Amino acid sequence: MTQSPYWQRIAAKAQAAQRPFFSLAPMEAVTGSVFRRVVMRAAAPDVFYTEFTNALSITHPKAKFTTRGRLYVDEAESPRPIVQLWGNSGEDFTKAAHEVKNQGYQAIDLNMGCPDMAVIKNHSGSDLIRHFDRAKEVIEGARQAELPVSVKTRLGFDDVHEYETWIPFLLQQQVPVLTVHVRTKMEMSKVPAHYELIDNLVQCVILWHQRRYTN
Repeated sequence: MTQSPYWQRIAAKAQAAQRPFFSLAPMEAVTGSVFRRVVMRAAAPDVFYTEFTNALSITHPKAKFTTRGRLYVDEAESPRPIVQLWGNSGEDFTKAAHEVKNQGYQAIDLNMGCPDMAVIKNHSGSDLIRHFDRAKEVIEGARQAELPVSVKTRLGFDDVHEYETWIPFLLQQQVPVLTVHVRTKMEMSKVPAHYELIDNLVQCVILWHQRRYTN
């Protein structure tokens, strides 16, 4: 993981209040502008996200997956949400990243955890857990717009222990923030979350930092 002025400001605000920072998770067909504004008035978190949006469809209006309403942000929304993108092509992410930057977005989150079969068949979402090279290409593509790029993912595709190689790989990409849904793709949300592995994930981060600063 690496430092980002955008995320540093969020963390500093929370630290000043002696608490962790809170975010409203991106949820398909839920976290549109209206829902975000309701939450903002009731109990605003530090970070909002858009619904996940297909990177290719942002610059190709006739692409398979609609972006209608997904990128709309009301002028009353503060803070502005982070745009969450999904796809499988570094080139698509580069084009999409430049477009959302032009629309005023200040940060990008990459969905590498969606278990939906329509997304998997497009070699996206949690399918990227099985393809490190493509995941790296996507991250590098999204970075071309010079916005902070974070990742949301899962423990693994088939096996919870896949995190032992997958999470260190993502840390090596120096993403400023990494969100982990503590289930696998195959588990969907049908089993209890593996909260017992949270300490292991923290250790992955600690070990990565130790190796980074001692080598």
